[in-house]
Amino acid sequence: MIWALLLFLVPFGLMLAPYVAGIFLSPDSSSKLRFRIAAEPGEVWRVLANAETSGANIEQLSTEGGKSTWVEDIGLARIRVRTLESEFETLLVRSLTDESIPMEAEWRVELAPEDGGTIVVATNETHVGKGSWRAPLYRFLMHFLNGPRRALVHYFTRLARSLGKELSIETVE
Repeated sequence: MIWALLLFLVPFGLMLAPYVAGIFLSPDSSSKLRFRIAAEPGEVWRVLANAETSGANIEQLSTEGGKSTWVEDIGLARIRVRTLESEFETLLVRSLTDESIPMEAEWRVELAPEDGGTIVVATNETHVGKGSWRAPLYRFLMHFLNGPRRALVHYFTRLARSLGKELSIETVE
């Protein structure tokens, strides 16, 4: 009888552990990385500034003063992306909000020319609030799988690949 109980409780406990841990974790996580892309800042900027190059299903919502808002449908989530600051070839700041869970992020991307390429310093600050049964699990994933860093690496790897250029990555924080 004890073995049957253990066979049930151990897997249940393992499934429940991330949720319980997520309840006690900080809602905030962040990452700051430095990339070098073997492309001119203008090339990198054009890809960054164009929502259609993200590879997701895009629904453009508005553009005011060169600052745009759209929704990216990435399959498992719909992310509202809003441009907060935009300075040609040097700075792009965007807020990202998940439509189904209380998760928000702010991405700050700074570009500078260097030896025929571009140095990109990107910061991803993510906040997973309360209000959904999934929020503790997302907090757990953000902290233990280093979600903000992984998102930056994935995005800029795709960006460099779309330009047909090499990418090198350095951790700043």
